[in-house]
Amino acid sequence: MSGAASVTKLSPREQRMLAVLGLLFGLFLVIGLPVFLFLQIKDARAQNEAFRKALRQIDRADEALGEQKKKRDSLALRYASPAPPLGALIESAAQANGIDVPESKDRPTLPRGKRYTERMTVVKLRNVGLLALGKTLERIEQSGHPVSITLLHVKPRSEGPDAYDVDLGVSAYDKKGVEAEGPSPSAGAEDGGVDAGVGRPPLRSPPTRVDAGAPDAGASTPAASASSRGQPL
Repeated sequence: MSGAASVTKLSPREQRMLAVLGLLFGLFLVIGLPVFLFLQIKDARAQNEAFRKALRQIDRADEALGEQKKKRDSLALRYASPAPPLGALIESAAQANGIDVPESKDRPTLPRGKRYTERMTVVKLRNVGLLALGKTLERIEQSGHPVSITLLHVKPRSEGPDAYDVDLGVSAYDKKGVEAEGPSPSAGAEDGGVDAGVGRPPLRSPPTRVDAGAPDAGASTPAASASSRGQPL
């Protein structure tokens, strides 16, 4: 009653202003408050979506880091022990494909960067078929040791269409401070690592050069010579 009485005491102008204020307050409750709450919810949803996107990126980054760690561990395992004497490794791969190794020569060890050295062995193969040669090269590459075929010179013979003399060079990259345990060539298809990683010299073959020459015994068949030489960084 006191409130109504106080309103009646107001002047008509003041009563109209009070009514307008009440109307504005009602409109705010009916329209403004829902709009305000909608905008707040929209902002919260946008923030949640941003958080979910950041979490997905973190998950992808974790997967990438995990893959990189696996690669590093694989490379560390591959270089944990150096390759066996290359002469024994090549001879084992050759004999498995019916090829004899009449001549073998070790070349001086060369430094490759600050952490690795390269040792190379060159062998001469006589009267070899291409299929047996290809299987021998594949067996060497898949030995599981840090080795690479860095020299290949093929020269046809006059005995037949599938007879070749081959100069084959294989390089091994050893981590400094790790000594070889002795000949233990492995011919299995063990995972030899990946081409990209930390602390590994790249085992890559450079461009191949093909020369023309004369075959043995004065035959007129042109000689195909392929020689390659690769070095780690």
